[in-house]
Amino acid sequence: MKKYLKYCLISLVLCSCAKSEEMDGREYLSWVNNTDNGLKLTKELRGITYSVQYKPYDFIILKEEKKYNVSKSSLEYRTKELDGMVYYDIRISTLDKTDVLAKGIQQDKSLYIQRVNYFSYDFQNNISLITETDSVTCGLYHFVQGYGITPYVDMVVGFPVQKINESQTLVIDDQVFGNGIIKFFIDKQNIKNIPHLATT
Repeated sequence: MKKYLKYCLISLVLCSCAKSEEMDGREYLSWVNNTDNGLKLTKELRGITYSVQYKPYDFIILKEEKKYNVSKSSLEYRTKELDGMVYYDIRISTLDKTDVLAKGIQQDKSLYIQRVNYFSYDFQNNISLITETDSVTCGLYHFVQGYGITPYVDMVVGFPVQKINESQTLVIDDQVFGNGIIKFFIDKQNIKNIPHLATT
């Protein structure tokens, strides 16, 4: 019995020390974007779709580099710059693929402009992140202006946190489309399962 318990303990230690899988850039991006891996979440409420994408540092760097092969030195340098923050992409769209900013206001241009201004400057005040040790407001915010060409709106957000590998809940207070508080939970196990990016 003691030998069996000892074997189980050794196996457990070895499993816990095993490194995450290493992937090339193309595989890595596909893995992070795959909803089955728990880093991309979507909710649909009253004709509006809310999507959030948790963004590991390697994911951000790959997107910035716009290529699948990144050098180790470039990765390490940019990672140091990104360190200390947790990053997300937020997308709000309509189920029928029409301009989300025009949802429910027909041809009222003044209301449309109010919505553009709100998402440009004020929406960041209605986004927060709750982790196991922190509750923080949005520290970085960028609204991607689509000028009505795209049927959705995109936001890039970042939050200063003490520990980036904890479970976390992204909280959105929707004051435009009337859906109130919307929460997206990212389990820390899904964060720990993120593969390593192979470098050149």
